[in-house]
Amino acid sequence: MHQQSMASSPKDFSGIPKIDFNLITTNGQQIIPKTFTGKYLMLAIGFTHCEHICPTIAANMAAVLRNIDIPTSGLFISVDNERDSPEITDQYAKGFHPDMVGASGDYQALAEAVENLNANFVVTKSSKSYVVQHTPDIYLVDPYGGFIEAFAFADGPNKIITALKVHYDQ
Repeated sequence: MHQQSMASSPKDFSGIPKIDFNLITTNGQQIIPKTFTGKYLMLAIGFTHCEHICPTIAANMAAVLRNIDIPTSGLFISVDNERDSPEITDQYAKGFHPDMVGASGDYQALAEAVENLNANFVVTKSSKSYVVQHTPDIYLVDPYGGFIEAFAFADGPNKIITALKVHYDQ
């Protein structure tokens, strides 16, 4: 059995996610927080072979984008970099909404991005199974790269829309 895991250690946990990543999307294009400067950003980790949770996360982000007039983007980061290339992940994200970007990276880049979010993921492989587990939250980021709030995947788009409007109106 082969297992890769990444989790924040309790001694490093500050409680506030740090929005910092260096990943790749289609055609080798680099994605960093400054890519989204000037827009709010919804960011989530997952994988494209997920049957229930990840499509719900992506659908929630897409519903927010369809129902808000505030400049906002979505970023779906695949932590399953063996099966999800940056191109596959970007196609997956754009299948939900054209203002969503899909990205991935090598294990180290993914581990750093996830650790910065105070999140975790585990990929467990054997000859009979392939399991990916991850934190299923949506992180809301302000136009300057500052963390606003995290939402559970089951919160739905209306809670995110309300938070966006409140923050935008401040």
